[in-house]
Amino acid sequence: MLALLIANKFIRTFGSRRSIFLCGFASLRALLFFILLLSMHSGFCQFTFDRYHPKEIIKNQKVDTCKIFNKEKDKLILQQEIIYLADGSESEYIDISNECSTKYYYNKNGMKIAEYFIPFGGSFLEKDTLLYDEHGNKYRQIKYSKNGTEASSSEYEYTGNKPVVEKYFSKGNLEMIYKNVYDSRNRLKKVKYILLKNANGYCTYKYDKNNNFIQFKAINVSGEVTLRQEYKYDKKNLRTELDVYGLNNKLIQMYKTNYLESGLIDSEEWFTGIKNENMNDSDHEIKIYQYTYRQEK
Repeated sequence: MLALLIANKFIRTFGSRRSIFLCGFASLRALLFFILLLSMHSGFCQFTFDRYHPKEIIKNQKVDTCKIFNKEKDKLILQQEIIYLADGSESEYIDISNECSTKYYYNKNGMKIAEYFIPFGGSFLEKDTLLYDEHGNKYRQIKYSKNGTEASSSEYEYTGNKPVVEKYFSKGNLEMIYKNVYDSRNRLKKVKYILLKNANGYCTYKYDKNNNFIQFKAINVSGEVTLRQEYKYDKKNLRTELDVYGLNNKLIQMYKTNYLESGLIDSEEWFTGIKNENMNDSDHEIKIYQYTYRQEK
């Protein structure tokens, strides 16, 4: 339950829920993996698990679609496809490997107002509705199940334009409260989470002089660091590496990213299930990105 609630917080704070989350997790390891890759600020994001590029790059490069392949020996196996609007926003995320998709809808100001999660060959499984006040601040997010009933929701309280309190409800019952703390540059510095039926804890965030997000920590009620993520960047401030450490400060996952000259992702290397901090004793994946572009009229 704690992992699920923290995952919900990361999703709402840093980026959209991916359709893989709704298609099910075979293990806690898969859930943790998803949580790790969602702890990214949405302003730096592009797509899928690793939503990293700003949508300005998508817009300026006139990207129409992106296909993501797993490289298996000499074959490329299509895993995901993303369809974009002209402003760089995602219109649809298609998760071929998990046979489901997510469709996004926006208002005239470009603010996301709904997400539909749809299994292949069926109608929508869940729907997220996002509500905003007159200042453009999201004050409520509601998840509806297929039968139209409210499954969960979040309510937000603001100081200025910064959300400082978030309350998470499941089927109308308050289950968790998040309290956000910001630094002098209005960047998220700390999130304290209060579980009404479980232990509490908090998360911390650090940035470098170029405003790049460089460290995330999850700390339990005993003060123990249960998860740490370190981020590395190149001279263009593009993130080139994510290192993930678990209990006892042991390296358990690593993700390396290579870029095209335009700043779009070219390829990634994923090292997961690292044993004894030995990169050669891990699950290794190579992902290849291919793009299509909008034609000038």
